[in-house]
Amino acid sequence: MEAGLKVLVRWKDSWQKRRPEAERIYQLEKLVSSWNSRAGLVQHSLRVIEPLQALRRSTLGLLASVASSKNDGDSLVRRVNDEIDRSWLLSAKAARKSQHYHRAYSCLLNAERPIIDAEPGSAASLLRAEVLIEKAKLDWKNGNQEEAMRLLNSSVEFYLTPQGADADISVDKDMAAMTRLLLTQYWEEAGYQDSAKIRSSYERVCQMSSDWEQGYFYLAKYLDKVHSSKGDRSRELQPDLVHTIVTSYGKSLVYGFRHVYEALPRLLTLWMEFGTAIETVRSSSSKSGTASNAQSIMRVQQNLKELTKTV
Repeated sequence: MEAGLKVLVRWKDSWQKRRPEAERIYQLEKLVSSWNSRAGLVQHSLRVIEPLQALRRSTLGLLASVASSKNDGDSLVRRVNDEIDRSWLLSAKAARKSQHYHRAYSCLLNAERPIIDAEPGSAASLLRAEVLIEKAKLDWKNGNQEEAMRLLNSSVEFYLTPQGADADISVDKDMAAMTRLLLTQYWEEAGYQDSAKIRSSYERVCQMSSDWEQGYFYLAKYLDKVHSSKGDRSRELQPDLVHTIVTSYGKSLVYGFRHVYEALPRLLTLWMEFGTAIETVRSSSSKSGTASNAQSIMRVQQNLKELTKTV
């Protein structure tokens, strides 16, 4: 509250000296950045977060009221209102994680109301997309799986589509990748799509955000599950699938370490199991002595070399 009042004093001084609006927006952004840094140090529970967010909204509401009375232009007021909406969204997330679902829904209504008509690609559209994602998570928790998947699909197809030269395309792609990943995980959990569709969607996530560990890890994890569900003989005959799994686990480790204790052991296990499979193919080939088995050995050995390079 004190920091917000200091910003208000600076704004009044700025208006008296007729300084540009960009200076006041910069001061607001510094205030919000300071708040966000401090919020990362507090306990992540609804009991602690909600009073802080309520105080933040009160302070921002005061700033928005003063800015509106000065007829200073729409940019500053819009920026303050965006932060108020985002505060409601943070309250909704905290309430959902604490299993206070009615409170979460109420917060989402407050966050969503001012941005219903947001244009695709705008900053308000990105906030709208985040609200939709949070609503989808809340619906999923409440058992409304169809509605959750519909909301996520709408978010990917419309609200995260960059429009115009002012759209922040990199942010749009990152947000769209996170949304598609969540949608694909819901498809997998609900058995809503076939295996090929789910795999294609995970691969699309990796294309949309090529330096994000989460996409590669969950692609590898899904393909690993498909690979493990097959019989021993089927696994021997799918070197390309194993190569994709190991490569995806490897890329997830390159771009982050969140899943290192799960990705690294599976990567090494699959690599060593694949090397062992060569001996099985070689022994069966020596008994039959056919040309097709000789070609099979060469193919498996080549795949092992490629896997070794990846590892």
